[in-house]
Amino acid sequence: MSSHEEQPHQEKRQRKEEASPISCLSDDLVLNCLARVWRSDHEALSLVSKSYRSLVASPDLYKIRSLIGRTETYVYVCLRIPTSVPSLRWYILRRRKTLDASDLVPIPSLPSQPVEASSVVVLDSSIYVIGGLIDGEKRTSDVWSLDCRTHVWHPVPSMEAARAYGAAGVVDGKIYVFGGCDVHDDWIKRFMRWTKRRELGFAWNREGDEYRGDS
Repeated sequence: MSSHEEQPHQEKRQRKEEASPISCLSDDLVLNCLARVWRSDHEALSLVSKSYRSLVASPDLYKIRSLIGRTETYVYVCLRIPTSVPSLRWYILRRRKTLDASDLVPIPSLPSQPVEASSVVVLDSSIYVIGGLIDGEKRTSDVWSLDCRTHVWHPVPSMEAARAYGAAGVVDGKIYVFGGCDVHDDWIKRFMRWTKRRELGFAWNREGDEYRGDS
């Protein structure tokens, strides 16, 4: 089909979107409406239009939800799918009295996530996936974070040492990771600290060393 034939269809779809009654409302009013919708339905709402997708991902939406007391607590589930090439899929679990498969709501997964041996911690509104095994044998130093407000994955600066089956935890707003590397890597000295500072961004450093900002 030529571009001349596609253009009327695109224009028709655009006019249809613009003709929607809710498109006549201000963003503030739409955000107040969306703030009262269950978070598990936001993924479907983001498919309605580009403007909806932008509003659902807006930090203002979560500020409004907090102000009106509509914050929700969800259980995030990561499942290994037993296919010919194993992969991991992420979901949020609807909290009901009786559960079935429909209560697992899929969210975007991380295609490059190791299928085993990663450490996972929660800090603020993000889930961090740290290290792991690639192809079942090669350690990785990669770190990713899942923003639980927008369900978008973000890369985090890699660790100095590749790790698998490492121990991780959060203390005083910092993520600590140790172990999971070769003995000759001296995992005690490579005890890592993750710090989040607005003026410096993100950085890993050895415990006791000077903080290094991400420029």
